[in-house]
Amino acid sequence: MDRVHEITCKNCGSQNRATPLELSSNGNCYSCKKPLTWTVNPDSYVPNEIPLKKRIKAGACALFLMALSVDAIYSQRLVIPHARRRVEYIGFETIIPILAILLAAIGSLAIVIDHYDRRFNEATYEAIIGRSFLLSFFLYLISVFFGHEMA
Repeated sequence: MDRVHEITCKNCGSQNRATPLELSSNGNCYSCKKPLTWTVNPDSYVPNEIPLKKRIKAGACALFLMALSVDAIYSQRLVIPHARRRVEYIGFETIIPILAILLAAIGSLAIVIDHYDRRFNEATYEAIIGRSFLLSFFLYLISVFFGHEMA
């Protein structure tokens, strides 16, 4: 994602070259040194195109994970696999694994939404997807200490 876009500064009208990461961190204009408000040239900007197969997989994964978390909330019981064993959560201890599941669902759903959102915000979606999956994995590893091992 090292695409470079031609950006026209709204303050002074000069042309700037900036990557999406520079624009998301409010990069400054080369001439007037004021923050660039991104006005991407429509001719040079190409939105993300995520293949249909990947969108279907991500959407199905998000729906499955959301259904799993709703079922765990309703039944107050969750069983998940972890390192050749199964860990069971009952009652209040289901909060951390349910949060891990919901964060993974948000990351999967963001993949699908990114395809249909045509605005210049790919860096934002990449941050949402990466951080939600990382935090989900971290919560999943922590949740093992709160569960009960099943035979």
